[in-house]
Amino acid sequence: MNKDVMKISDMITIRLSEEHYFKDILIMLNKNNLIHEYDIENIQLQILEVLTEKIQYHTKGESTSVKIEVAENIMESIYYTIGVFLKTQGSINKIIDLIKNKGIRFCLAKGEKLVNDKIEEAKALFNLATQSRLSTENYGYNDTIDYGISLFFKEYDSDFGS
Repeated sequence: MNKDVMKISDMITIRLSEEHYFKDILIMLNKNNLIHEYDIENIQLQILEVLTEKIQYHTKGESTSVKIEVAENIMESIYYTIGVFLKTQGSINKIIDLIKNKGIRFCLAKGEKLVNDKIEEAKALFNLATQSRLSTENYGYNDTIDYGISLFFKEYDSDFGS
């Protein structure tokens, strides 16, 4: 890696959002000419294919039409989940290689595994919290432990709300 790419790499990692990591990295890679326009188009095509599949899953195969908000939520979840995986890679060159050579489905599958692992870890921590909960009359505390967090785990769907 030449020194210019290393400098750009350092600048890129400093400016990336935690929540929008994948989107930000694509923008920065493109802006700094670290990937070509046709690579961006290929990535977008792969993402649209995944989006189509997830919409079909969401509609149980009956339609490819959903409300804009639903499609946006699914798309944001795809981007977020890929970003979760890419954040673990440590170098811009490795990220570029993964995106270009392994593809979006690979990165998404790895991200889904990481998100699911985090959810399982959160469930274990929640179970520990319920077993060692404080005895208090604080309504906010009791309501959160009894209903709020468990409702989150019941309703959470990483395909639609990561």
